[in-house]
Amino acid sequence: MLRRKPNGQKAVEVIVYIATQTQDLFHIVKVMYFADKKHLARYGRFILGDRYIAMEDGPVPSGLYGIFRYARGDRVFTFEAPTSGAFRMEDDETVVPLREPDTTWLSQSEIECIDESLAENAHLSYDELWEKSKDGAWWRVPQGAEISLVDIARDLPDSKALVDYLLS
Repeated sequence: MLRRKPNGQKAVEVIVYIATQTQDLFHIVKVMYFADKKHLARYGRFILGDRYIAMEDGPVPSGLYGIFRYARGDRVFTFEAPTSGAFRMEDDETVVPLREPDTTWLSQSEIECIDESLAENAHLSYDELWEKSKDGAWWRVPQGAEISLVDIARDLPDSKALVDYLLS
């Protein structure tokens, strides 16, 4: 299954959407991971089409994290994302939404999976999220490597059918 770079505007809207519920950067990244896993299991694709990297603190969506780096002032960025007026970084770890999200960029299925992930994960402590996100997919690859869709799918319900679909 071929993935493309995430749409910058859609990614910003996802950030603003999640940040209305939790402003902690670590929580936003983990909520997105679990929302993507739900969406992959149900609909055969990630919400943003992002790629996940196995980092010390668990899986990290590369494109989404790049947007946070850009908003912090690190100008190393691979695609255009209009962050101005959408949110600001109060410090390196706090994301403050500056407006309501434009949910027209998101499908109903995407909102459903993000909302479920928020309900299940936004209230968890750092340590709980840290442990939860270090799943089989994270353990199967070396730190710093991309976690493939197939590795993530292997840990999901009905994984054989999903893996077969992703490999076709």
